[in-house]
Amino acid sequence: MVGVSSTGCGGAERFFADFFREYRASAKSANELFFFTDPGTLQTLKTLRKLDEVPGVVKLSNVSNRFKRMLENWNILRKVIAHRINIIHVTNYGRNYFDRLSFLSRLPGFIRPRIIVNIVDCEIPYALGDKNSPKHEGYTARYMPLFNSIKPDGIFTWYKLFCEFAQQEKLLKTGAALDYARTRFTDTKGFSPAAVKQKHIVFAARLTGQKQPLMFVEAIHWLKQNHPELLRGWQCFMYGVGPLAEETAAMIRSKGLEDVLNLLPNTDLRPVYAASTCFVSTQDYENFPSLSMNEAMAAGNVIVARNVGQTNVFVKDGKNGFLAKEDNAQGVGEALARFLQEPERHGAMMNESLRLAREVHTPGNFIEQIDAFWERV
Repeated sequence: MVGVSSTGCGGAERFFADFFREYRASAKSANELFFFTDPGTLQTLKTLRKLDEVPGVVKLSNVSNRFKRMLENWNILRKVIAHRINIIHVTNYGRNYFDRLSFLSRLPGFIRPRIIVNIVDCEIPYALGDKNSPKHEGYTARYMPLFNSIKPDGIFTWYKLFCEFAQQEKLLKTGAALDYARTRFTDTKGFSPAAVKQKHIVFAARLTGQKQPLMFVEAIHWLKQNHPELLRGWQCFMYGVGPLAEETAAMIRSKGLEDVLNLLPNTDLRPVYAASTCFVSTQDYENFPSLSMNEAMAAGNVIVARNVGQTNVFVKDGKNGFLAKEDNAQGVGEALARFLQEPERHGAMMNESLRLAREVHTPGNFIEQIDAFWERV
C-alpha cells in the first residue's frame, strides 16, 4: 500500500490529486493507494473539484500548540499503521515535511514505511551545483537535510537532469532508487480543438522572470521587423499577470506592437486554446512537464518553444512544433517564422499534438511507470 502525502496546494499537489483519482479508478493499478493530506489542503482541492467523492483520502492533523511535533508524529504513525502503508510518496518536498519524515525514517524496520520524495523543482541542479548562485544558500538549507538526515529510499523526479546531478554529487544513500518521468498527463477535460482554428498565437504564463515574457515580446518584434509578411492576418495574445506585467505592457508599446500583440489578464484558457493555432513557451530551465503546454496540446496547438531541459519530450521538432535553434529572442522568432512559413503543415502538426496528449502523455502510461518504480523501492 502506498500513501501519497501532500501539504500545500501547488501544481504538484493538484497533479497528484488528479493522479490519485485516476489511479483509484484504473483496473491496472498494482497497489492500494491512499491520499494523506491536511484539512486545509483537502478543502482547497475539493473547492477545485479535485477530490470530490474519491475514497481513500486520509486527513492528517496540523497542530499549533507546544506539543506540535509529538502530536503530529503520533498522528501520522497511527495512520501508517492503520492503513498498513508500505511506502510514503511525498508530492513536493519542503521543510514543512522534515519533522514527520525524520520521525518516520527513524522507526524500527518492521513498521517503518519506505520514503519516496518527489522532486519537482527544476532549479535544484543549477542552485545547488553553483556556489555563486544567489539561490545556493536557500536551496542548501532546504534540500541537504533531506539527503543527509532523512536519506530517502527513493527519489522520483520530473527531470532527467536532476538524476544526473544526484548521481554525480552522490546525494542519495547507496541502493536508493532514482528515476525520472518519461510521460506526464494533465487533467485536460474541457480542452479540445474548435471546429475552425483562428490565426492566433498564444503565450500564457505568470509574468515572472522565469517565464521570460519579455523574450516573447522581443521575439514578436524580431518577427515583425524581419518578416512582416508572415504576421499578416495573425494576432498574438499574452495571458497572465505578475511582477513583470507593467514592464511587458511598456515594451509592447515601445516596440510598436499594439497592432499584433495583445496583453490580457488571466482567463479561462479552454476557449483560448480551442481557437488558437500556436502556443509559445519561453520559460527558463524546463518545459516538461508544463501544465499549460499539455493543455494547449490537448486543444490541438502547434508548439513553439525554447529547447531547454526535456522540452523535446513534449515538442517533437518539425512534427508537432518547432524548437528554437538559438536560445534567445531571435531564436524564438526564427522558430515562429518556420511555423508561419508552412501553413500547409499546420493541420498535421496540430493532429500530432492531439495524438501525443491523448496517447503518450496519459494517466495509464504514468501509472505503469510509477507502479514499476514503487515495486523497485
